[in-house]
Amino acid sequence: MNFDALLSNHPFLEFFCSGRYGLILLSNQGITTNIYNLDKNIRSEWLGTLLERPISDFYHIPEEKFSALRIQDIDKERNSVNSLRSYARYPSKSYVTDILLPNSEYSNESQSALYLFRTEAIIFGVITFNQYLPAISLQNSDPMLITDERGKITAFNDAFLILHGKSTPKDLLNNNKLRTLLQFKVKGKFRVRTSPNKPCPVKTIDFSTNERNELNYIPLKLPLDCTIQNFEFSLKLTCLNGIPPSIVIRAAENDPSDKRGFLIGPTDEKGSLILKKRHRLEKTAFCNPEIFKSPMEFTISYYDGRIRYYINRVLYFSYEDFEGFSDNLNKMGLSLAVRPHSTISINGSNLSASKPGPGRNIFLYARVKAKTDNLYRVHEEATSINGVPRKCWRLENITGFEDEIERLKAKIEKELSQNRNSSAVIGRSEKMKSIKETVQILAAQARSLLIVGETGTGKEVLASHFHKLSQRADKPFIKLDCSSIPATLLESEMFGHEQGAYTGAIRSRAGKFEQAQGGTLFLDEIANISMETQAKLLGVIEDLKITRLGGHKTLSLDLNIVAASNRNMEELIKEGRFRTDLYYRLDRFRLELPPLRDRLEDLPEFCVLFIKEANSLYRRSVNTVSEEGYQKLYAHSWPGNVRELKNVINRAVLFCKGTKLTPELLETGISSGSGDKSFTKPARRGITRENLEIALRRHEGSITLTASEFGVSRLTIYQRMKRYSLNASSFRHPLH
Repeated sequence: MNFDALLSNHPFLEFFCSGRYGLILLSNQGITTNIYNLDKNIRSEWLGTLLERPISDFYHIPEEKFSALRIQDIDKERNSVNSLRSYARYPSKSYVTDILLPNSEYSNESQSALYLFRTEAIIFGVITFNQYLPAISLQNSDPMLITDERGKITAFNDAFLILHGKSTPKDLLNNNKLRTLLQFKVKGKFRVRTSPNKPCPVKTIDFSTNERNELNYIPLKLPLDCTIQNFEFSLKLTCLNGIPPSIVIRAAENDPSDKRGFLIGPTDEKGSLILKKRHRLEKTAFCNPEIFKSPMEFTISYYDGRIRYYINRVLYFSYEDFEGFSDNLNKMGLSLAVRPHSTISINGSNLSASKPGPGRNIFLYARVKAKTDNLYRVHEEATSINGVPRKCWRLENITGFEDEIERLKAKIEKELSQNRNSSAVIGRSEKMKSIKETVQILAAQARSLLIVGETGTGKEVLASHFHKLSQRADKPFIKLDCSSIPATLLESEMFGHEQGAYTGAIRSRAGKFEQAQGGTLFLDEIANISMETQAKLLGVIEDLKITRLGGHKTLSLDLNIVAASNRNMEELIKEGRFRTDLYYRLDRFRLELPPLRDRLEDLPEFCVLFIKEANSLYRRSVNTVSEEGYQKLYAHSWPGNVRELKNVINRAVLFCKGTKLTPELLETGISSGSGDKSFTKPARRGITRENLEIALRRHEGSITLTASEFGVSRLTIYQRMKRYSLNASSFRHPLH
């Protein structure tokens, strides 16, 4: 018999704990004769004990004969979806609990339940298992426990038992509440803006006479920008008739349905709850249907990708949305999904919203009252046991982390404050030190600057740094990429135009020179402009005056001009493709940025910066690059310079599952070969003070890597360092 084919068109199966169920075939006497799709997380000895024995040995079934039991005929329910509460449920006996629970777990809850069905003269059972069992089993290293709606402990693991020393499992399960054992502390703020009692323009929604058997979506006038905001929304209402509404978080700005978002809430009068994403069922839960008969409060929150759903302050869903609203839509909103033949009365609402960031998010911490020396970060999850809502708590020991974090923060702040905006230009190599010193001098006096260097070396960053160090730092910094604009439009972009100056000029527009007035104009890739535009640009730089295209009014300029090029300007002049007089106007002060391959000692500092940025972007917790990873990075020639390195680090952080970037994650995109540079190992006689300092700086004070580069022992490196009075700690990056 093919059970999958037999049950494929019975939608009630989706309510069985998100697929955590097993199917058993039964005889008319209640003997198990076959098992299908049994959950792989359950112990193997369960199979041997279940087969060829009466099902009443394992589940609490009434004493009358099995054949006399009322068994649900699902042929009659083929086209309907009922909650599990509409079917007879038989909880497991303690014997089953002992088998299902590993020795390191303790619980006074029934671990399994049996539902009986009949179809085509065949009797079969559906066995459901509690969702939290694998979570505790797989994470025994952390203390974990389960509590009911009132905070009473119903299950826990060995790690939690050890945490309480002399306590016995019976002591912890006997009328103990969570707050009698743990002292909680909440950190972070959220409520920064509220809009009470104004959820939507109507107070009563009546669909009691609606004949269409489909959801009715009512958009709430509460637009939320999911790119900048977290939110918490509470709605107080009374269900006068039918089923309470569900709440929809939608990604489509003009579509109130859950087509591109989430639908969360009741699905029938029996207390069934569902969480759907884009019409796909993700989670199920159950509540007491009696709460539907009185005024109730629904709360839904969205904190940095985690969605939580409460009814009367009881948590029923906690869902981590890894994908997010991935349709490149910036707006999201809330709607009510009112089921047909329902009438609801809205009594009030409350909206709180904030921008994500430090100090905004809410974190829960706890200390064990019997032992106050350890601090734990509390991770709270919603779960369900036999259709009853429960909370799963995991305690992560973070003792000492906070002091270390504060110490590192202070150290970083001190490093960054040594020179105003010094973090804008990365580099501790001698070349970069010289460039940063020169920029600081030029920023105080110079009005123009030419920056040359290969693509990706950071010319725009250096130009921005020059602007921030100048007396015009509070004025605009405007960039014009001369290579990305067609020659026919470049003059208009530079100088602006009046209405009707040319076909398509439907309104007047200020050019980049005018927009940068009082500040700094950055002309990137200036070698790409035409000779005609060069002549006009020369006149503007000499006179510091411009006239819009099609206009007659002259505007005097007061600004800094920074030009940049990745091409050899002298060769372009020889080829007659760049004006000599314009070049010398721009080249009064010149800075040449070295390629990354010529300043590899700066590579670790770039890695630290890019890892930090990528962690924030992708929500990762990568700390550093492994020693082998640095070896691979040092061996690459970096034709794309700093920009290429940033792309490599971003890609590696995105796919990293640990805290270190290993060589296999650091894909440069260009195979090592003639273009790559491999380090040769100098002879021992070549370990001069200068060579040793360069190697130690490149390897951030690592004696092992430095010795490997020179082909000598660690002892030899220590001896040379002692001779030259060098200390390895002085070569380590402050963020490591």
